[in-house]
Amino acid sequence: MMQRNGLAGLALCLAVMSGSAMAQTTEGFASAPQSGPQFNDLDGPDSINAVSATSVYLRIAGSSFVPRNASTPAEYTSAGCIRATAAGGIYAADVQLPAGADVRYVRTYFYNNGTASNISTFFTEFDGAGAVTQHTSFPTTTNTGYDSTLSPSLAVTADPGNKSYIMAVNIGATDANLRFCGVRIQYFY
Repeated sequence: MMQRNGLAGLALCLAVMSGSAMAQTTEGFASAPQSGPQFNDLDGPDSINAVSATSVYLRIAGSSFVPRNASTPAEYTSAGCIRATAAGGIYAADVQLPAGADVRYVRTYFYNNGTASNISTFFTEFDGAGAVTQHTSFPTTTNTGYDSTLSPSLAVTADPGNKSYIMAVNIGATDANLRFCGVRIQYFY
């Protein structure tokens, strides 16, 4: 029994150290006070105040996204945000949703300090047989500072037994003043 507990503890420690145990998190209604960047995500149809008790959020930090092309690595800036190091940098993250989850909105978090470019976000589904469905794509605004942009309303029912899902972003400029900080997926379950 002691050996089994020791192995389980070691596996958990290795997962936490590698970051894989913390790549995606879900949150309920109460959020801990934030320090650092403050995003305006309390307004809109996906806000905590506008949803019922069955609403869940899946957050994926920008630093969890990986480049689709090895020649365009991301550079970590701070607060979970990344910036593109080459023009047209596309970065993606795997999305794990429970079967039957009803996805309603995607919110993109970013920092833009006067850059004329933006970040485009894509929520995509693959069926493993070659079919691809783009559920949404939308650009961020060019507001100054930390902000967020909400997708149009969605009606996607997750089917992880038959389909795979990713979030992808295209960071439109290599400017240090344009950073991608993550996404929040709202779903009902």
